[in-house]
Order: sequence, then structure tokens, then C-alpha cells
Amino acid sequence: MDRMTRQNGSYQCRGAKGNSCPLCRGNNNARNCNSLMRELQKIDFALYETILYLDAYPYCKEALEYYHSLVHQRGLIVAELEAGGNPITTCGNVSHSSWDWISSPWPWEASAN
Repeated sequence: MDRMTRQNGSYQCRGAKGNSCPLCRGNNNARNCNSLMRELQKIDFALYETILYLDAYPYCKEALEYYHSLVHQRGLIVAELEAGGNPITTCGNVSHSSWDWISSPWPWEASAN
């Protein structure tokens, strides 16, 4: 079951199995799941671009510092999302009674974007 529903032109989280999400509780607050996912996408894009730059310039101190900053920011967002019961990777499944990874929308599904 998808965790995001479309209302008023934007997606809102419904949590696992249609329940209210423990992180955003379905509200449009500043730290809802949708805004966190957008933030994560931006950081991932910057992270991949920085990795490509470091492949070409492996001794660039500024790029390496930026890379570590992005990794840290990404870790904080992933931890916040997964604390709300939304696994970001297969390693983020914390439930011992269900495989929650398949409950989230896949990246190519409209409800994930």
C-alpha cells in the first residue's frame, strides 16, 4: 500500500499500512516526510556530483570536506525518516514482524515523487 496520497496538488504521507505516519502525522508541517524526501534527493544529487569531482581531483581538500558534510547531512535525514517507519534502504527495515521496505512507493511511482 502506498504511503503517500495526493491532496491539493501535493503528496501527503499516510504512514505504513495506511495509518498516520509517526514522523509527520499527515500534517503539512516543516519536517513532513515529503519535504524530507525532497531534501534527501537534493543532497544525494550533490553527493554524486561531488563524488564525480573527487574521482577527477582526489586531493582537493575543499571537495573532500564538502563530501563529508553531505554524508553527515544525509545520515541525519535518513535517520529521521527511518525513525518514522519509512525505510530508505533495505537496511533501514526496523520491524521484526513485517518487511516494510515493500510498503513504501518505489522511486518510479508517481506517489514517490
